[in-house]
Amino acid sequence: MLIYFTVRLDALARRNLYLDRLEGTTNTGHVSLRIEEFREEISPHTPRAFPH
Repeated sequence: MLIYFTVRLDALARRNLYLDRLEGTTNTGHVSLRIEEFREEISPHTPRAFPH
């Protein structure tokens, strides 16, 4: 069974808190490093059970 998710890219980008940090990256290693640095600066959300 396939499930497709669609999003509006402009809306998704507005909610991205580290998008400005990705500017100037040239490869996936740089992107990964910038995201990791961002995650070290924030407090993660408490995991919740998926309602079903």
